Amino acid sequence: MAGKEEGPAIGIDLGTCYSCVAVLQHNRVEIIPNELDNGTTASYVAFTETHRLIGQAAKDQVALNPTNTIFDSKRLIGRQFSDNSVQCGMKIWPFKVIPDPNHGRPIIVVRYKYEEKQFLAEEISAMNVIISVPARFNHSQRQATRDAGLIAGLNVKRLINEPTAAAIAYGLDRENRTGEKYVLIFDLGGGTVDVSLLTIEEGIIEVKATAEFKRKHKKDITGGKPLRKLWIACEKAKRILSSNTQTTIEIDSLAKFEELNMDLFWSMDRSNIDDVVLVGGSTRIPKVQKLLQDFFDGKELCKRINPDEAVAYGAAVQAAILMCEGNEEVQDIMCLDVTPLSLGNTTIPTKKEEILSTSFHYQHIVSIKFNLCGIPLAPKGVPQITVCFNICADGILNVSAKDQTTGQKNVITITNNKGRLSKEEIEELVKVVMEYKAEDEEHILKVETKNAPEKYAYIMRNSFRDEKIATKVDEFEDKMEELERICNLVIANICQVTGVKDALTKLKMQLSRPSIGFIGTSLLRQMS
Repeated sequence: MAGKEEGPAIGIDLGTCYSCVAVLQHNRVEIIPNELDNGTTASYVAFTETHRLIGQAAKDQVALNPTNTIFDSKRLIGRQFSDNSVQCGMKIWPFKVIPDPNHGRPIIVVRYKYEEKQFLAEEISAMNVIISVPARFNHSQRQATRDAGLIAGLNVKRLINEPTAAAIAYGLDRENRTGEKYVLIFDLGGGTVDVSLLTIEEGIIEVKATAEFKRKHKKDITGGKPLRKLWIACEKAKRILSSNTQTTIEIDSLAKFEELNMDLFWSMDRSNIDDVVLVGGSTRIPKVQKLLQDFFDGKELCKRINPDEAVAYGAAVQAAILMCEGNEEVQDIMCLDVTPLSLGNTTIPTKKEEILSTSFHYQHIVSIKFNLCGIPLAPKGVPQITVCFNICADGILNVSAKDQTTGQKNVITITNNKGRLSKEEIEELVKVVMEYKAEDEEHILKVETKNAPEKYAYIMRNSFRDEKIATKVDEFEDKMEELERICNLVIANICQVTGVKDALTKLKMQLSRPSIGFIGTSLLRQMS
């Protein structure tokens, strides 16, 4: 067991539509709310002529600023511009995506502060953390997710498959910790449909198999066409509400929705399992729940865990385990995951070896996606070469080859460097992200600058108009009128103020005028 490190580790469910963050503190998992006190945050980033918007604020203005509002960035991470998924996405995304002329990566193009800016998906998706990824993610996508965490200033301790994280959340329930249970995790989100079959016994969670269906059906139930219909309906409602107090938004019915997606709903294999756990916001769809119940002979579905928070919950528990935090109940959990790719459904970490030989007489070199040199000249079939495949807990593959005679060895980490960020590019992106962070902080400071004096001016002006106060200060009526005029001036011009110092100085100068007298002095004392 690794030694305990400083600082807590958090779990991040980096979702296509929404993201969620959790941490285990005092032996209890807590979902970390955003600035709006919500447990989930929309996976949206918007760029305007003045500042950046993140989360719900970005999503709320997508209809007014579609070409500069980025979403679905998870679909671009670790991809090449030529990938089918990218090409299909470009048909429905309102924002512009172009190829990187040097590496073929997809580049997102937006207008920000009156200039054209280009971003990689890793920049858009940017402490010690465990980050969840779809089970279907290949090495390039996993490595790109790690890079995104690094660019965002995070120390990524491990990647965890989303269904596996949800299984940990389910397995932590004491009710499920007695006897062996076969559990199916059904994860239906905005971008993926993952299903994992696992066993749970005495805190040991073993993933038996995992599969993903979107690659087969190529249907996204929150894709561009239904979203465009909704946008058009909302735009129509907005125009009607300009001259009416109410209206009705009418789009395709739930029955029509179910009919269109019937082939997707029925695309699953029957298994003899004890429990079905629902993960992902789309599992709230009544038809999905009904079909699952019917398919499993009326079995009651497990709804004890929040489908939006389950993955982040499990990732936080895994983070606590890696950091040696939490009580005995948490530390006793052991999760045996599998890799869905290449060595399909093999428990990871894993290591496989095979002895090979040469194909030609006196062959002195073999190529195994890399070269192993220095093999002694000998007839074909004589040299003994051990090839080893090693997949770590993150699902990242290492391959080594060793000549048994000479001990000559070569090792390579399968990085699929084509299109991957280099160390120098990552370092440069970290600098860029820090610059944007500074800009965001400056914008927040400006907003606070505007709000504080404006709020204070409103309070003062409303106080002057209060009848109870007005009757007590009749003798200072001329001064009160002057104060009200100053407040109105501040309110009218507050947007032109660019800093806290400027705002307060401007108000204090007005209040310090001799014509205001002791009332201004009193107010200044309250502002100090």
